[in-house]
Amino acid sequence: MRPAIRVLFPAFLLLLGSAAIADKPGFSGSYTLTKIKGGNFQVKKGSVWTMDVVQTAAVIQVTKVRNGKKFVNTILLDGTEGLCEGLDGITPEGMTKVGGRCKGHFKERYLYLESFVVFQSKVSWPKRFHVTERWELSPDLKTLTVRVDLDINNAESGQILFNTFLPRSEVYARN
Repeated sequence: MRPAIRVLFPAFLLLLGSAAIADKPGFSGSYTLTKIKGGNFQVKKGSVWTMDVVQTAAVIQVTKVRNGKKFVNTILLDGTEGLCEGLDGITPEGMTKVGGRCKGHFKERYLYLESFVVFQSKVSWPKRFHVTERWELSPDLKTLTVRVDLDINNAESGQILFNTFLPRSEVYARN
């Protein structure tokens, strides 16, 4: 009986690990923005937003192109932080990006991506942008909804300054 357990137990553990990976949605693919809901954010008429996603068990690489401007982020999916450009890709007018870090994790059927980016202007304290995206695929895997939330803090005082563009939901069609 013991030799059978020695053979079957590792196989059982491998099966459990495979099932855990299988429960995580696969977001790899190309997407085109179809609409934005919520917030005061407006997409200019005729602008095109696309997103290419490559997902492995350890990382997700997100390439966004907004009005011809491209930015790429590679985000670790184990909850640890890594360097990134910032998820939203927006640099406030009159400010310069000082640095950015991102992290990601799965919770149930959702993928959560977070970025922490600091911007500096010549006339004010640094501002820390914390963007959280919650990704969800439709049951038919053809529609990706990204819920975007933003906190903007004055890095010196910790005061929340404004939140004009968010929260919002971006809806993408899978190409």
